[in-house]
Amino acid sequence: MNTPPRILWWTAGLISFAALTVLVHRYVSLNVYALMFPEEGTVRITDFIYHLIIVKAFWAGEITTIYGFEAQKAAIDAFFGREAHFVMPVAVTPTALVLWLPFVLAARVDVALASTLWVSASLALLAVGLVKSGAFLVARERGAFGILIVAMIIIMTSFLMQLAISLGQGSLMACGAMLLMFAEMMEAGKAGRPIRKWLVLPLVLLLSLKMPYAAAGIMLLLIFGYVYEAVLSAALLLLSVASLVLVFGPGLLTDWFAQCALYLEPGLPEGYIQLAFFRQSTFRAAYAPLLGDGAAAGISETVVIAGGLVSGLLALARHLHPRARTVLNERLTERQHAVAFFALLLLFLPYLGISEDLLLMVPFVIAHPVSGGGGGGGDRSFFNVKGAAVCICLFLILNYHLWHLYQYLWLLWFVKVGVLSYLYLAAGRAAGGPGEGGGGRPLAENRNRV
Repeated sequence: MNTPPRILWWTAGLISFAALTVLVHRYVSLNVYALMFPEEGTVRITDFIYHLIIVKAFWAGEITTIYGFEAQKAAIDAFFGREAHFVMPVAVTPTALVLWLPFVLAARVDVALASTLWVSASLALLAVGLVKSGAFLVARERGAFGILIVAMIIIMTSFLMQLAISLGQGSLMACGAMLLMFAEMMEAGKAGRPIRKWLVLPLVLLLSLKMPYAAAGIMLLLIFGYVYEAVLSAALLLLSVASLVLVFGPGLLTDWFAQCALYLEPGLPEGYIQLAFFRQSTFRAAYAPLLGDGAAAGISETVVIAGGLVSGLLALARHLHPRARTVLNERLTERQHAVAFFALLLLFLPYLGISEDLLLMVPFVIAHPVSGGGGGGGDRSFFNVKGAAVCICLFLILNYHLWHLYQYLWLLWFVKVGVLSYLYLAAGRAAGGPGEGGGGRPLAENRNRV
């Protein structure tokens, strides 16, 4: 009797995940964990394990909040059995307490194992998102693997990708979740069916690990016409945070707000390790030497808030007002809108994690630039001069930390502007929406469901 294809796929997936887990544990987690306990000298700790230690201490009742300096220091001191001279602020949202609970349980057995499971799960989600979205693009547009596949190779082999894997950073999970969401919207649009809420809502909940990730996920739903699902996702996140506040008290929320405010300060308070505020290719880092950090941070915050509000209003207008939809479809395709929102985040967020430029892979897939043209006509060659220039720029953005080019951040910021501008133009040549014609679902359906 023939084995059903679905069972074969699941079996292959489980075997692949098991193999990935073994490789990550052997060549990443064990090596990283060994560095955490040197016989002498400075203790080194990865981002994920640092956060996991604090969340684990919270669930064990050793600390009452994950955001206060004293609580963070107490958790780290207890874990290492020595006094920590510096700690890091915690930028994750309160939902991290629930999202990381399975890894907290694993950490009770072995912290390295918990790190392995987190990194492996993040890489697996990224692989699924890339395969699903890539398969759709290849089936729909034969030339889609021109610049796109070269860009993905550059991203996957970059210094930032290696760093994200070794540190267990959330950007891997965020990229995978957003790509899988986009693939689901494309497939649903082509098939003329609603998106599967059982898939999308958990992905948005995963993205709630950090506010910029959650904002990007909800905005993708809005931009591509899934207004009902976007509102439902936002309500789910608010309900999740409210539930945690009811259980643990309002201090959890106020402490989180206070911790987030630290990222807008020119320098962190004494006792916090000074993060690499001025080593990222953001407007704040690029222009703080010229404008002063306070002004650069203020401009960045204003642009992000204003741009986010405008982006949300345009998305609602497109899918709720027939005349606005007609005008916007002529001047700003849905794919262009999505690329522009990612540009807003990647260029102007006051603080960008060291590996979060990896999120560039999401607008690359959304725009799916084809060498020489978009959906029709033009040079169908595998590559061209413009595409080669963009890929060189992408390589520079993802690897400049190797050469410590921090004195040229103003130039690197413009390089990133150039890459995102190229993607914006490429998105205008691609089809408008996730289906064949531009929009997550017909306008009438949107209006009836909201």
